[in-house]
Amino acid sequence: MRRPALARVIALYLIAISLIASVGGPWAIHRAGTESGGPAPVPLELLDLDDHTIGDFLEGDAPIERLAPDAWPAGVRQTSPDPEHEIPVPSGYSLGFDHYASPAQINAFLHELEEDYPDLVEVFEIGESWQGRPILAARITNESLEQPIDYRPAMYTDGQHHARELVGMELPLYTLWWLVHHYGRDPLATHLVDTRVSHFVPSVNVDGNYIVLNDNEGWRKTANPTCCDDDGDGATDEDAPVGFGYGAHRVDRYVFDDAWADEHPTNPFSSGWRDHLLDSSSLGYFDGALGGTPRPIPQVDRDGDGRAWEDPIGGVDANRNYEWYWEGGDTNVRSEAFRGPAVHSEPSTAAVRDHVLELPNLAVGLSYHSGIDLILHPWGYSRTEPLPDAELFEILGRKGSQLTEAHGIPGSPHVWTARGLYNATGSTMDWLYGARGVYAFSPEIYGGSGTTVIERVGATGAFTVGQSTGFGFNPRPQDLATHLDRWNPFALYLLAAVPNIELNAIQREGDDLVLVVGNDGMLPVDLSLMFASAASATYTPPPARLDHGQTTLRVPFSDTLGASNVLEIEAILAVGTVPHTVERAAWRFTVGDDGEVAMETGEIVPFTDLGSRFGGWFAGEKWATREYTCLPGRPPEACPEPIVVSPRPTATAGPTQTPRPFEPAWPSPAPRPTRTPWSIDRPPWRDPRTEPAPTETVDATASPTSGSTLTPTADSTPSPTIDPTTEATSEPTTTVNATTEPTQTKIWLPIARKD
Repeated sequence: MRRPALARVIALYLIAISLIASVGGPWAIHRAGTESGGPAPVPLELLDLDDHTIGDFLEGDAPIERLAPDAWPAGVRQTSPDPEHEIPVPSGYSLGFDHYASPAQINAFLHELEEDYPDLVEVFEIGESWQGRPILAARITNESLEQPIDYRPAMYTDGQHHARELVGMELPLYTLWWLVHHYGRDPLATHLVDTRVSHFVPSVNVDGNYIVLNDNEGWRKTANPTCCDDDGDGATDEDAPVGFGYGAHRVDRYVFDDAWADEHPTNPFSSGWRDHLLDSSSLGYFDGALGGTPRPIPQVDRDGDGRAWEDPIGGVDANRNYEWYWEGGDTNVRSEAFRGPAVHSEPSTAAVRDHVLELPNLAVGLSYHSGIDLILHPWGYSRTEPLPDAELFEILGRKGSQLTEAHGIPGSPHVWTARGLYNATGSTMDWLYGARGVYAFSPEIYGGSGTTVIERVGATGAFTVGQSTGFGFNPRPQDLATHLDRWNPFALYLLAAVPNIELNAIQREGDDLVLVVGNDGMLPVDLSLMFASAASATYTPPPARLDHGQTTLRVPFSDTLGASNVLEIEAILAVGTVPHTVERAAWRFTVGDDGEVAMETGEIVPFTDLGSRFGGWFAGEKWATREYTCLPGRPPEACPEPIVVSPRPTATAGPTQTPRPFEPAWPSPAPRPTRTPWSIDRPPWRDPRTEPAPTETVDATASPTSGSTLTPTADSTPSPTIDPTTEATSEPTTTVNATTEPTQTKIWLPIARKD
């Protein structure tokens, strides 16, 4: 059959390389064993791909050039933005979230935010890449408040460990901007910035970002110049693609028998297409995928071995380079999942490691990826190793599935990575959870077909097909803001779930002074308390477990009269791997004869129901079905058993305490709330787990002596329960037991479906 003229092919062609059909970029030609002129006709015996998994294609380790250009489902590419919901985007900045940012634009945007919000944003350089680019981190919190920043609870977020996953870099930038832009305008943003610390490393693989945008749109790994002789000729990185960056594409020619082509004139890649394929070949690489006249991109054989683009720059899979079962990773330097020559061999992963280890009080971590639509949680390295916090991961994952149902896109499924997708050793997510004790997720936030045109050549059996790896891993620029807006609520929900301890009330009840302490986050903590009364008596009750809700403690009212009273609290994250401090807080106050309380340091804050902003902390039963706990397209019988969640406890209410729901927004412009400084004149913080208490101590569990008592109110008696998977729209119900001491209060809200 006559090959159409190249000019005609170019004229017909619009865009290139699908997620699967070209996930390996230049590897497709190399693996086919062809010269730079393009792949040979398709051997029909290679068209059976049943032995390969989705993971093989995502990581570029399957013969992806033999997969149908449209075999990967369109996934989340098609969106239906809500016409009544205007997606907020910045104006007047280096980024407007209408294109993918270069390393220079990322840095400029961070510094612009730092300049515009000097009390909220601080930018740090945490390392330098192989090619000398700075790796930047940003910290978001209200720096003007007197509570030490290192005492506040925190969340960590990063993106773009894999170079071609550009959208994974944009989402941290978007959440960062959203928080500071809405500070003082939106009560949720204001509260989160005032009470928590958010850390961001938007682009871990900054060299890879540059490579993908400029030279190789399919690149996944780092730019390590020392590790990888991909073609085995004794030299490294001497034959890399140049000019085949994001917005470029590959054009292929598929030839079918005429009868099949006549039966499927618009898309021949229907079931059984392999039986009718006569030939396939590459017509070359072109730019112009984002518009303009297509122009050929020459494939230069720089090392003179008869092949082009077979020894690219680098590299190491940065998301297999962390010290968590790293030794089980892929040792093949030509693999897209190559673990690296040593653990943390890459400047980027070493920078993240060192940065994270210096961050105090981390409770939650997010590490964004793309290539499929899926919420991943530990473990990645094992299907069978016990997961200590399986129920909490399931609860958080279900809510993520619910919150990501937006803009006409179904909610993203949530899975245990090794069970629901594939095994991955040395991952960021596993390291954060296993080594650092952080509730960590790796959401895959986009996956869709990169095939943009299938054009029949006249009345022949030949079809010209345009394919783009970059488009398969990332939404088109014009759709970028829609997808960022889809995922941002999950990030805000996890930040809200970070434990945050507040003093909600101080009031006299008979001979006692009752202090009500609340956790407005959702993740559980063990509270270590120290109360030093005005009468110089020190009380240290046993640690109390506190989920979302409140606990009360009592001290003799007579002991609190006169001079200052001090309450100090340390919150230990109740996590099954590495429990650690997530917050330290302190208050100083005086009590008058009439019971009136005057705060000297710190403040009394009404207990706030942050979960109401997200339709409740828990998702309904719908989000626990196989549709949302299984890889898309996998039959239910092939899916792992869903994680079972026990009913969550209800609680009794603290004295006169009623949860205060957040309103949707404050009127704009709104005043920024002010807080009392945290300047307490006291000795350095005492760790109640390792340091002895002061000598003048009253045992809270012993019988009262000299009129001094302290009654810790948290107990181990099981509370009544409700099923968190039950949908409900009623108001939260609280009860007070009038015949006994107040018990630990845990406000577990009924479920309200988020519109």
